Amino acid sequence: MSDEKIIIEVDEFLADLIPGFMENRRADIEKLAVAISAADYEAIRHIAHDLKGLGAGYGFQRITDIGVMLSDAAKRKDVRSLRQLAEQYEAYLTGVEIKFV
Repeated sequence: MSDEKIIIEVDEFLADLIPGFMENRRADIEKLAVAISAADYEAIRHIAHDLKGLGAGYGFQRITDIGVMLSDAAKRKDVRSLRQLAEQYEAYLTGVEIKFV
């Protein structure tokens, strides 16, 4: 994992919501790991659906993009891709630094 920070500019009016949003996104990592381990593709699709809908709305287009790819991989039951995407998602969340504008 890289120590490089990913600067995301978020509208200041979302400042009160972002801590909870990010906490919930970090919780997604564990949910994804459990669902992937259990081959629970329905749960993965549900998480992916949430990511697709939430990410860009809060200024995190990459979360939306990962959600789309997770959904596609879950439909294909492609465990290898699901694991790689979960790792990318975790790395992204770890590297994000939020700047309010």
